[in-house]
Amino acid sequence: MGSMTLSIGQMLRRGVTAACPVCGGRGVFHGWIRMEERCPHCGLVFKRADGHWLGSWFLNICASQIVVTVIVFIGFTVTYPHVQAGLVGALAGISAVVAPILFFPPSRMLWTAIDLAMRPLEPTEDVLERYGWCRVGEPFELDLSYEDVFYNNYLNLGFRLDRWRIPGPMLRVRLREAEEAYLAKKGRERLSKREK
Repeated sequence: MGSMTLSIGQMLRRGVTAACPVCGGRGVFHGWIRMEERCPHCGLVFKRADGHWLGSWFLNICASQIVVTVIVFIGFTVTYPHVQAGLVGALAGISAVVAPILFFPPSRMLWTAIDLAMRPLEPTEDVLERYGWCRVGEPFELDLSYEDVFYNNYLNLGFRLDRWRIPGPMLRVRLREAEEAYLAKKGRERLSKREK
């Protein structure tokens, strides 16, 4: 199965507005700083790897530096030839503190969108399905020894299967791709009511 395809522009737009880049769902942040581990709508795990948020910190620092630089440039340009260095410095200092706080939620979601563009979401990512052999009567005991498995020449194993849920956005994208392929194969523009 191939990777999930979403428009990069759409993911980036959603990220800039601090929404989930995959489904566009809101409610990712509680307050301004605290955020969910998963999207409450589509189940996307935001922290896809260790060190994932270093990219969002970098975006936040770059955006803050741009804001400070623009304020200093405009401040010196507007007050020239009698430059108000104290006022410009105070405004730059305030913006150096406020800008990173204001840009925190969008930087997190924007980085997640960029990460999804570079490493598209795979169906096997953050798999919710787990299965395998276990001790009979002890489904959480997966480390099996000879004594655990054999009893008087009989094999005693249990099979554990946990449920798996297909993320809604991935299912919709797959259905859209299958529909487009079917329509291209048939040389038509849309499906009939019966085919839907």
